[in-house]
Amino acid sequence: MTDSAGGSNEFRIGAVLRRSFAILFKHIVPFGLISLLLLVVPSFVIEFIVISQGPESSWGLAIVLIVNLVLTYLVTAALVYGTIQELRGQRIRLGHIISRGLALMFPVLGVAMIVGLASTVGFILLIIPGLIVMTLFWVAIPAAVV
Repeated sequence: MTDSAGGSNEFRIGAVLRRSFAILFKHIVPFGLISLLLLVVPSFVIEFIVISQGPESSWGLAIVLIVNLVLTYLVTAALVYGTIQELRGQRIRLGHIISRGLALMFPVLGVAMIVGLASTVGFILLIIPGLIVMTLFWVAIPAAVV
């Protein structure tokens, strides 16, 4: 399939992967810093605090899991936003990406909870409906960021 200008607008997985890795390696430092600042360091600090309270803290594991989940979606929102900025040809600024990720955290968490609930219901019905639901919602979080 070609467009009127003579170029091809077919979907090619090789082209998508090349573009994805080109964006990643071009911005490896800011994307790595975002992951380090928003996910790795806070997770280690919270895990250290919970572990230091000892085994009598029954809510410790739940707190760590919830905080890691929230931070993971925060980083996902920030990195998706940064990638979209690059695809639009705009300059990627670390502070702007982080602030936009923070602003999008609650919508992204809402979408993630809906996707998780729908996937869980699908897996309860049988494995195949769960996989179908996960496939349908594969790009739900990037769509929420856009």
